[in-house]
Amino acid sequence: MFAQTFPTGTHAMWLYYWLAAQGVHPLREIESVVIPPQMVAALAEDRLDGLCVGKPWNAMAA
Repeated sequence: MFAQTFPTGTHAMWLYYWLAAQGVHPLREIESVVIPPQMVAALAEDRLDGLCVGKPWNAMAA
């Protein structure tokens, strides 16, 4: 499962671009969710395989 901050925002577009560049169809082959406040917790609990975010979640995840 992959996460982004807004379903049609810049981070979603980057995530989909990166996946497509690796041969993964982002709308058919993965599950994508929008969970901004819970992203860091979900990542720490291994509920996410990846995410594409900006401030403040990137700093909190690091």
